[in-house]
Amino acid sequence: MYLHIGDDRMVDLNEIILILDYKKLKKANQLSKYMEIFNNEVGKKVITDDECKSVIITKKNKIFSPISPMTLIKRVNAFSRLKP
Repeated sequence: MYLHIGDDRMVDLNEIILILDYKKLKKANQLSKYMEIFNNEVGKKVITDDECKSVIITKKNKIFSPISPMTLIKRVNAFSRLKP
């Protein structure tokens, strides 16, 4: 299954490692810490800089999304309920 993350982009659910709240990380000065952790392992894909709400860490990328982390998590949970 794929998760819509904004701007007509999709991510394979099996590739997602972590969904973070961009604004909370930035406010707590923790954004650079998380970016350093994943910096060497994954590439950066920016969807929108101006309205970024989520940081999605996948096995290959870190993606900045304009969709709130709660909305993304609700979508993931909806998909998990569909599985037999």
